[in-house]
Formats: sequence, structure tokens, C-alpha cells
Amino acid sequence: MIADRAPAQPEARQAQLLEQLDEWETCLHEDYRLRRLLPLESDIGALTLVAAADAAALQESSFSRYFHHIVGTRFRDWKTAHKVARALDLLQKTGQDVEEVALAVGYQDGRSLRRATRRFIGVSPSDFREQVVSGPS
Repeated sequence: MIADRAPAQPEARQAQLLEQLDEWETCLHEDYRLRRLLPLESDIGALTLVAAADAAALQESSFSRYFHHIVGTRFRDWKTAHKVARALDLLQKTGQDVEEVALAVGYQDGRSLRRATRRFIGVSPSDFREQVVSGPS
């Protein structure tokens, strides 16, 4: 994941995540089936594999393979990256606590957001906010 090859600063990790999402978006735009997912991104937290497969007019198993082949990542990782990116944005721009941010981006609780954030950028949401807002210690 991004955290494995990211520089130490959370801002740089966030930038890498956004860069990766842009690359994946380009793949979606270029593919006639996957382009149909773009309107569904606005509610990424509620987007399911079934809904995505339906939008692409494929069966679930075929969609998963097709998505990975075209985009270069699994659907689930793409969706998680979107949710983490939105969460990081909320953490920077709002005073919402981690639980509220988690619910806002489609997680059932803060624990899931914490796990995903550590996986993608290497730090917890609280540590990210602390380092980005107040600067490194």
C-alpha cells in the first residue's frame, strides 16, 4: 500500500494517496464499462460491489477481475482509498472527532477508519490530524 513506500511526513503520504486516486480515476474515465461508476463515487461509503457490478453490466466475480485488470487494484482497495482520502480531508478541515469522520465517510465506527488510515498512510487519524494541524513534534 501507499504507507509501505511513503515518505515519513503525513502530508506527503496524503499527497501520494491523492496521486494514486487520480491515476485510478484516469483508468475509470478511459474504460467504457468502468466510466459508469463515476457518478456513484459521490456516495462511496454506500457503494457496494453488487451496485458497482450492476453499473458496469457485469456479474460480481467478472467485475472484480475486470476492475483489477483495468485499474490495477482491487475494487475494495480503490473504495477504501477514497474513503481514507475523504476522511483525511475532513480531519484537516473540521473539528469532528474520529468517530464522526468515520461515520461521515461510510465506516460503521472509528476503529475501521483507524485501521484503514494506518494501512494507507502509516499513521492513525488522530496522529495525522495532530501532525498536519500542529506540525511535526
